[in-house]
Amino acid sequence: MASIYVYMASISGINTQQCKIHPISAEAGVIVFVVSTSFWTLFYIAQEIDQPFGEDANDLPVREMQKAAIRRSDRDAMFVVQQL
Repeated sequence: MASIYVYMASISGINTQQCKIHPISAEAGVIVFVVSTSFWTLFYIAQEIDQPFGEDANDLPVREMQKAAIRRSDRDAMFVVQQL
């Protein structure tokens, strides 16, 4: 955090000698760890969701879903025919 402040101060022309930078505490380290872990978790979840069709372990079973849909439509069609 301090390095970001010094970088931004050098770009904007702020005199860093007059500004006080507080020491980083243990709570800040925990917060940074939790936030960065959360972002990495979201990144890996997004990678799994990005391409749901394929042959990986977490992909959708498209062939089985298609066969089930065909069976349901055939069953519904037979029900309609029997009603006539």
